[in-house]
Amino acid sequence: MSTPETFVVKNITAPPGRIIKVFNVQVYPGMTIDIMKITGVTEDMVRSSLLSGDLKNKIENGQLQVITHPILVASQASNRLLDIIGTSNNVRPIPIVPGRVKNLISGTPLSLFQIDLSQTFDYPDTAPDYSFGGKLFFAVECTDGYEVQVREGDVNIAAVMRGNGVISTAQAANQTGALTTGTLTTTFAWVTSGTIATLQLTATTSISSPTDFKAHYFLLHATHRGAYFSL
Repeated sequence: MSTPETFVVKNITAPPGRIIKVFNVQVYPGMTIDIMKITGVTEDMVRSSLLSGDLKNKIENGQLQVITHPILVASQASNRLLDIIGTSNNVRPIPIVPGRVKNLISGTPLSLFQIDLSQTFDYPDTAPDYSFGGKLFFAVECTDGYEVQVREGDVNIAAVMRGNGVISTAQAANQTGALTTGTLTTTFAWVTSGTIATLQLTATTSISSPTDFKAHYFLLHATHRGAYFSL
C-alpha cells in the first residue's frame, strides 16, 4: 500500500493575521491545511502553483510556511524549489526566481531586485538582526544585428542589518564572455537607503547602437531572515 500524499502549509501572516485562501479554501491565522486533502487538487496542480502560481507568491510574501512536502520527491524542479523554500521559522528561504529578463542601457545601472532589511515576519526571537543571502546567475547579451556579445556568470550576494545600519556585499565570480567585436563589461553593486538594499547591474558595451541589449537572471538558494524580497 502506498503512503498517502501530503502537502501541509501554515498561515503565518503577521499579527493580528488575516484569512488567506489556498485553492479556494479559507485558512485562518496560525492554522495548517493539507492541500492534498482539498477536493479536486492534484499533485500537478501543487507543483505548478509552487513554481509559478499562487502558492509561490504566498510563500514569497510570507503568508504561508511549508510544513511537510513529501509529494514532490518525483519532481526534480519542485524538489529544488522546496529545498530553497525550506520549513524553518528562523530562516525563511525564498523560491527560485526563474527567467527574469530586463532591458539594458550601456553604462546605466539596472535594478535587479530589492530587499527591505526590517522585521516583517513574526520570528520566535526578537533580536534586531536581519539578513539576506544567495547566488545570482546571469547572462548579458548585446547585438546590433550583426556583431554579438555575451557575458555570463554568477554573483554571491549577501546583505545584513543590525539596528539602524545596513551592511551589504556583492561579489561576482566565474564571469566569462564571448564576443565577435569590442568589449562588454558587467559590474554589480548594492545601493542602500535606510533599511532598503537594491542590487544593481551595470553593463557597458562597445557596440554603439545595440538593437537588443538584455540581462537574463535568476536567484538560487536564496535565504532571508526578517527581510522582505521584491523584484
